[in-house]
Amino acid sequence: MKKLVLIVAVLLVAMTVLKAVPEYEDLKIFMDKQIKMFEVFGKKCEAATDGKSAAEALTGFTNDLKIMIPEIKAISAKYKNMEDMKVNPPAELAPQIKKIEEVSLKMQSDMGKLMQYASDPVFLKALQELQTLSLQMSKLEEAEKEAGKTE
Repeated sequence: MKKLVLIVAVLLVAMTVLKAVPEYEDLKIFMDKQIKMFEVFGKKCEAATDGKSAAEALTGFTNDLKIMIPEIKAISAKYKNMEDMKVNPPAELAPQIKKIEEVSLKMQSDMGKLMQYASDPVFLKALQELQTLSLQMSKLEEAEKEAGKTE
């Protein structure tokens, strides 16, 4: 689970390292969507009182991630040099970078709280679905990195 959080956080942080000019407005919008998705997930985690509500939080997050995959692919394709610019993020994206760091840390904590429901079969099914998606996203990220090396 930490791997999923880390993958998403790394992807988001990597996207923040571009020079902020008006043509990168789509990146800011994307980052803001990701932040909102993390915040909504956090609220659902905090409200979880049993395995079923914890599973609903995970399922909602998984579904939100699935919806965002095409946008993640598009942003990654458009901004192929994100990894190279990670060391010098633009000041214009500082609010998004700071917020992403905050919500990523909170999300890790929220996921930890949900683990108290790990014996619930409904929760375990939802967790497995999220882990499967995480693995698919990791493979996608690796394939995109490999494709970038051959270009």
